[in-house]
Amino acid sequence: MSKELFIFDHDGTLTDPEATHDAYTDVFEEQFSQATGLPSDVVTKYLEPERYELREHPEVYGWRNHQGFVIASASFDTIVLNRVAAERAIAKMRQALEPGLPDEEAMSQFLDGIEYTSYPQIDSFYRPDAAYTIKEIIPLGKLVIISGSNPDHILRKLEPFLSSNNIPMENIEVRGNAHKNLISPNWSRVPWSMKLPGLNSRDVLLRREHYGNIILSLGQHPYVVVGNGGEFDLVTPHALQMDTVLLTSSFTPPWEANFFKTQNSLEGIANQIITGLGK
Repeated sequence: MSKELFIFDHDGTLTDPEATHDAYTDVFEEQFSQATGLPSDVVTKYLEPERYELREHPEVYGWRNHQGFVIASASFDTIVLNRVAAERAIAKMRQALEPGLPDEEAMSQFLDGIEYTSYPQIDSFYRPDAAYTIKEIIPLGKLVIISGSNPDHILRKLEPFLSSNNIPMENIEVRGNAHKNLISPNWSRVPWSMKLPGLNSRDVLLRREHYGNIILSLGQHPYVVVGNGGEFDLVTPHALQMDTVLLTSSFTPPWEANFFKTQNSLEGIANQIITGLGK
């Protein structure tokens, strides 16, 4: 019997995006306060309205990478949300002459430092049905977790979780540093862009070559690619003619929920796989 290939994102997919958001936001603001010397209540006063604005209007605000391309909505996950909120807040802090802020040319490095310090500090917050899902699908094939995060960071969270649930690492592989945020204009394997009905402000960009090549290097057409960010995790696999499932949450914009096949729980995805394979 042939074994299937299942590709899952990690953060926000195997982990709970809501719990992660609450914890990460607290740590991010604490690190921002320490880096600038501003009191924590002042940091919250500036950042919270920006987060609210970004989440209320995901069609308006995009996350622009260092290449200048908008690669996802600014509110699609908590790390991006807090970064873009901080960029907007810093501009207003400068107008108010708040002290301790980075120069314009140093802001990207400043925010990188806060992110890299904050992420390892938060707990894993795996979804309550993550263990069930992994246990159900690994007898059917191989699970490959492809993440934009450093693979060592992922493994530091994943290995204790698997061990505590008596799940062996056999048939599970982690591929990190997927650079889903990078666009390769000359990669001709997929079209340049596509429209998602309901997102009228821009097209979504498909040529995420590094991420696409990681999937293609696995040497087997995946049974499904699962992610919590339609534009970030799924548009390139979709363009490569792969089946995808979007795991929805309060961060999911309506145009993604309307375009992709969706589930609101990992258990639902596991049961869908089991039913589809006739197991």
